[in-house]
Amino acid sequence: TLFPYTTLFRSCEERNPADYPHEIIEFPGVLVDGKTGRQVDSWREYVRPVLHPALSDFCTSLTGISQETVDGADTFLTVLRRFSLWLESHGLGTSHTFALVTDGPFDVGRFLRLACEQVHEDIPAWAGHWVNVRKGFANFYRTTATRNTVHLRLPGLANMLDLLDLEFQGSPHSGLDDAVNIGRVVARMVADGANLKVNEKLELSPAPVKTRDGQKPKQLPHVSPVSKDRKSTRLNS
Repeated sequence: TLFPYTTLFRSCEERNPADYPHEIIEFPGVLVDGKTGRQVDSWREYVRPVLHPALSDFCTSLTGISQETVDGADTFLTVLRRFSLWLESHGLGTSHTFALVTDGPFDVGRFLRLACEQVHEDIPAWAGHWVNVRKGFANFYRTTATRNTVHLRLPGLANMLDLLDLEFQGSPHSGLDDAVNIGRVVARMVADGANLKVNEKLELSPAPVKTRDGQKPKQLPHVSPVSKDRKSTRLNS
């Protein structure tokens, strides 16, 4: 079993309105052997935004991605198709089973979904469900009682590395470096005996989210947990 890890970086403002049209500007992936935790390959391309071609100073400062870099990049759909070809070149979905692993629900549930909607493209089959490593991490280490459960309420990447006594390698807010570090977390989980399982899926036509007046929903409306039957599938067996 092989896992591609992705962290999508998008155009941003320091204060985004709720309906801000995010666009992906960095599309990285790291391929990791789900049995051994060994990194097999990595892939990254930058993406040229079209709705808001000019990056904000805040976005450039946060991500380290320059205007010149995105101006020379291809647009989203071309990059997405090359990413799918990269997956195919490793036999994912044919010679090997695989699952997407993300740090939280937002990479697919918001940013990839929005990017596909903007170009009227269907969501790729490989992105219909994924492993939210935050949930997998919290559940595994809580169950094995090797960590303080108070700090395992869906920890982010920095928290997971810290709980494993690992330091972040590379530059924070670099999509590829984030993906590499997600791979390091999962490699450690595999070494500790974890069986990673698909735990979230995309809902393109979600039911209305009911919230109390003035409160934000606790989860993305387009993301839902997978069924217990799907959860029972072991991805690294």
